[in-house]
Amino acid sequence: MPRAAAKGGSKSLEKRLAPGSAEMAEIVARISEWAGGPRQALAWCREVGIPALGGQTAEQLVKAGRAQSVMTYLDHIAVGGFA
Repeated sequence: MPRAAAKGGSKSLEKRLAPGSAEMAEIVARISEWAGGPRQALAWCREVGIPALGGQTAEQLVKAGRAQSVMTYLDHIAVGGFA
């Protein structure tokens, strides 16, 4: 999915997230389709640890300045890689 499409419609989502979390909104928008929608994607980001990234959630990683690690992980999964 092109980045421009991933950001579309994320304004209301960004309001529900902490200030300065454009990266989080981009991640949520990117995974919304396979997660079942934006709410489910946000829940995944907040609740599911990513084993390949030390078991931290996407939200924890973004807050720690590691949004790019999450995006790289998602790129890996998108091309058929294993978690």
